[in-house]
Amino acid sequence: MYTDQELIARLAYLGIDGRSYRALALLPLIQVAWADGKVQPAERALILKIAKDNYYDMNEGERLLASWLETRPSDEYLEKARELLVALAQRERGLGSELGGETLAALLDMCT
Repeated sequence: MYTDQELIARLAYLGIDGRSYRALALLPLIQVAWADGKVQPAERALILKIAKDNYYDMNEGERLLASWLETRPSDEYLEKARELLVALAQRERGLGSELGGETLAALLDMCT
């Protein structure tokens, strides 16, 4: 289990800050969209709609989301980001606790 400070440092390494970390929950969808080597317009539109509908405070995360949709994140980036997403979702208090296990379950459903 990471402390808030450790999570903040690990997120910063990935270019994510305390205002944009909610966008991390969309990264599995980004990975699926890139599976065929290109994000299709319908996939882009759906991901942006999901962001707008479910992640109400995406102002800071929009830049991050746009960069992931334009350029495929590296495998290393995706792996580190997944680890952080799981760590955030497992927290009962503090940074990321609002993501919860139900967020991961919903993400799996959306990815399939």
